[in-house]
Order: sequence, then structure tokens, then C-alpha cells
Amino acid sequence: MKREIKFRGYAKAEKQMCDISIINFEKGAFLEGLESAPDQVIIEFRMIVQGPKNGRFLNWNEFELMQYTGLKDKNGVEIYEGDIVTVDNENLVTTVCKWDNGCFILEDKAGGHWTRQLHNQPERLMVIGNIYENPELR
Repeated sequence: MKREIKFRGYAKAEKQMCDISIINFEKGAFLEGLESAPDQVIIEFRMIVQGPKNGRFLNWNEFELMQYTGLKDKNGVEIYEGDIVTVDNENLVTTVCKWDNGCFILEDKAGGHWTRQLHNQPERLMVIGNIYENPELR
């Protein structure tokens, strides 16, 4: 099965959601004028925040990384880790998309899992926000 692998990030200082532009795991990579030793592995997560000065690079500790699940809700909105998703189960149940034990799950406030709906019933799901920009929705 082929699925799209992509990420987004939440820039903490700017309080802004952004696409990730670079994830580099290259051994001996050349980054910003510094060449690593041949046996050194550079693990670098960076993203560019767009702003009045055409953006700036962020380092790992300046943002939260979220992976795309490969799934979409009933409106075609991509579901990412950290998204707040309602499940239509006769009444609406609010859940959070998380990575748990090797798969993405939807978890409600009581710790209940709605994984079957996430993977098999997208017509019952709707993204209403995310845990960083809309924590009040949890």
C-alpha cells in the first residue's frame, strides 16, 4: 500500500501552523556552512515560518511536529496527529488523533478509542481544530 508521508509543524513563538520544508537525516550532511564528521549523523528538523521578513528557520525545540495520517474526514480535510476530530456516533464525540502502539488512533476524554471509525468510517469524522491552536475544543 502506498501512502503519502508528510508533516506539518506548530511554531510555538509565532502560534502558527506551518508546512515542514526540511527533514534531514543524512549522514555527513552539509548544513548552513557546517560539514559534519563522516561518522556523525545529523538529525535536523526545520521549517520555515512565513512572515514580514520572508520567513525564518526554526529548530526542533521551537515547534511541535505532526504527521499526516494518510486519511481525510468527511469534508476531505486531511487528518494529522494532534487534530481534534468529532465522531458522529448518534451524538458527537470529541476525540484527539494520536500515535499509539504503531498506529494512529482517536482518543476521547475518557480514554476510549475510536480507531475503527478513523480507519473505516471517514464519513463519520470531522476535523474541528487541533490541540495547539484550539485547546478549548478538547
